[in-house]
Amino acid sequence: MTDKYNPTGLVDNKDDDTLMLADEDDDALMLADEDDDALGLADEDDTLGLADEDDLLGLADEDETESAKSAKDDRLPDTWKIMIVDDDHEVHAITQLALKRFTYEGKGLTMIQAYSGAEAKELITQHPDTALMLLDVVMEKNDAGLQVAKFIRTDLNNELVRIILRTGQPGEAPEESVIVDYDINDYRTKLELTRHKLFTVMVATLRSYRDLLTIDTNRKELENLYKDLAKRNLQLEDINIRLQKEIAERKRLEAIRMEQERLRIQNQFLEREAQELAKLNADKDKFFSIVAHDLKGPFQPLLGMSELLPIMADDITPNDIREMGDSIYRSAKNIYDLLENLLQWSRMQMGRMTYQPQKVELQEIALQSVKLLTANASEKGIILDNNIDEGMVVNADGHMLDTVIRNLVSNALKFTPKGGSITLSATVRAKEELINRLPSSDKDVTIDHDFIEVSISDTGIGISQEDITKLFRIEKHHTTLGTSNEKGTGLGLIICQEMVEHNGGCIWVESELGKGTTFKFTVPQAD
Repeated sequence: MTDKYNPTGLVDNKDDDTLMLADEDDDALMLADEDDDALGLADEDDTLGLADEDDLLGLADEDETESAKSAKDDRLPDTWKIMIVDDDHEVHAITQLALKRFTYEGKGLTMIQAYSGAEAKELITQHPDTALMLLDVVMEKNDAGLQVAKFIRTDLNNELVRIILRTGQPGEAPEESVIVDYDINDYRTKLELTRHKLFTVMVATLRSYRDLLTIDTNRKELENLYKDLAKRNLQLEDINIRLQKEIAERKRLEAIRMEQERLRIQNQFLEREAQELAKLNADKDKFFSIVAHDLKGPFQPLLGMSELLPIMADDITPNDIREMGDSIYRSAKNIYDLLENLLQWSRMQMGRMTYQPQKVELQEIALQSVKLLTANASEKGIILDNNIDEGMVVNADGHMLDTVIRNLVSNALKFTPKGGSITLSATVRAKEELINRLPSSDKDVTIDHDFIEVSISDTGIGISQEDITKLFRIEKHHTTLGTSNEKGTGLGLIICQEMVEHNGGCIWVESELGKGTTFKFTVPQAD
């Protein structure tokens, strides 16, 4: 048998005829000499090169079917690379013959041959994806195989290739120390590796390599994924920083905008308040000038009459004295009424007149005003009629309600001639009717109860439409002389309006010049 070998180091077992022994006498590969045991042939029936056709290594066991799914993984090699490292050419030949038809997971073998430790180092460097190395220990040196294992693990840092030591001289490399010190995956003597055991070792080793390769591939993918995630995380952190800056800037701009809007609204409010305050001050200044004039007017006859009385006491008749006394009384009464109204109005403006609503009988309040003013009505021959029905209960401040009715009846007496009449009446009105009477700006006011509409009607001189527009306006201070030249204070209707509104109602006037006037106001009906 010759010692030729392929200089490429590669033998593909896909072709059954690839293994051609160089010497014509070796075509039957008869292994009968005395050195068969050294080649790993235990007995004649169990040698590596004498496999029956029915017992070929290429028949997969059940374990192979379990990995069918993994075999489809295109990350695994198309063939399994194994490297045979031995300085004995016959070991190469026998191993190739034994593994000629071997397949695992549907893949055959690509065999790489090395005949020395140096050649093995060179080839493993070129083929780092070798799955299995069958490594002899003693070659050009006693520890040549061990140095190859060390080179693979230490220099190449290749943890995937599975290394199985095959030695014919176990004493040169004790199993325990070799396994521990050189990271060897299996240790076999050449006598142990029979055909069946070689098959078992190949399947177990390739399965291990396949799993390690899958784990390593997944590890690398995870590392790449981690790097990608780290990169993306840095990008996200950068985006987050920019977003935080943008959010902070937007918040700053929004705060500025809100502050500007607040200042604008505040300025508008202050401007409006200033305008209203200026208008109120102007109206009150005008009102007070009118009130001062009205106060001054009654004092002139009062002072004049009181001055003449002591001078003319001996010359005037008792009738003259009575007339002068009546004039002094009326002037003093007008001054008193004006001061009384001013006091009530000022108390309401300062909030010192307390509002205490309660259930009161409307007819009783009206009777009090009628009794108080009956004498005045009799002096002018005026019929004062209270037609308010009994049982009408309202929710209002009794004192304010009495003041409103008394003021309106007093006004009616002033402007009703002798022989006329004044009538008090009341009618229940639904809340919808009141809403229709409200100004358009107050239509959205919530009203949750019905009202009683109180009317004070007279057959007096009436009020023109022009003068009606001047009523209830403090800046106008409209007054008219009564049918007996009675003077008004000008504050009565304003006080009535404020008191009615304070009780949740509204007040208005209906009149026709020369035919009479009706003042109406509403007050909440008690539940």
